[in-house]
This record gives sequence, structure tokens and C-alpha cells, in this order.
Amino acid sequence: TPSVFDAITCINTDIEVDIGEASVPEKPLAHAGAAAESSQDSANTSTGNKLGGGRTLGSSLTSAASTSTTDKSSMIHPSDTAAAQSSAAAVKLIQEPPADQKQNVCTVQLRSSSGNARRRFDVQKATLQDLFNFAQVTTSQPAETIQLVTRFPRRVFALDAENQSSSLEQQNITQGQEMFMVEPRS
Repeated sequence: TPSVFDAITCINTDIEVDIGEASVPEKPLAHAGAAAESSQDSANTSTGNKLGGGRTLGSSLTSAASTSTTDKSSMIHPSDTAAAQSSAAAVKLIQEPPADQKQNVCTVQLRSSSGNARRRFDVQKATLQDLFNFAQVTTSQPAETIQLVTRFPRRVFALDAENQSSSLEQQNITQGQEMFMVEPRS
């Protein structure tokens, strides 16, 4: 054993998995009892192989897409939903920077109880008011009632008369990516 020789055991944990549609053999139905067993078997296989509420192993991609619990509406884009468009009518959102612009662009992700949202901002042109407008559109909560919080290091942004016109860059929101948790204002 390795402990007798003061050695270290190394186990190869590389696993090769070939993911594809599984072939399901079709069973001919001989009598009515077999039909009942077959429907019971299909009920067992549809619930037996789930991984964390995701796709069922061995199912085809088309049926998995229809039964998948991944909800695209949890990733909200303000121009995609009717509710966001009606909110956007009341709140003016600035244009995102062009897709080819990489300098001075911060991709902001908001996480709230109503879902996640992502948008790009030019940190030199966009203001804190623009960021809170985006939060208001995606959460349907007035900007004055929420605060945006980063996790680590913890920074809290609340909109007030002093800072609403300051740029994101002035608020130390820089080029790259930022994730904000939307919380009720304290």
C-alpha cells in the first residue's frame, strides 16, 4: 500500500463521455398486459434519469428542448419583453455601444428575484441614472426603491441627486464585466 512506502497514489480521473441520442429499442406489444407495463416503463424512464431538473438522459434534443426547465425568460433583455417595452416607454434607456466597440465598455449583469438581465454600457458616456433606468426596466421597481450591490468587494450604489449624473467611470465601474444584485434600498 502507498502509506507503507510513504508514496502518493494518483488516480486517473479523466472520463471520456460520448453524448448523443440514445437508441431506444422498440418492444412489440403482445397483449393488453404488455401495454400497461410499457406505459408504466415509459413513465419510469421519463422521471428516472433527470439531472438537477435539467434534460432527461437519452432523450432526443427536440423533446429535451421542450421539456427543459431552463427558462430563457430568466435572462431578460429589455427589448425582448412587452412588459419591458412598456416600462421603457416611461424610462429612457440609452443605446448600447456598437458591437465592435471594446474600449470603455462594461457588460453589466443584474440579478434580482425577477430574473437576470445583461446589457453593455460605455462607462465614459453612461451615467448612474442610466444604470438604474436599466434596473428599473428589468425589475419593474422604481429606481428610488432599489440599490445595486456588488458581491466582492461589496460596493453599494444607491441613486440620489448628487450622483445620478456622474458617469459609471466616475463611480469606479470600469471596462470589463460587473455583476450587481438588486436589493431593496436600506
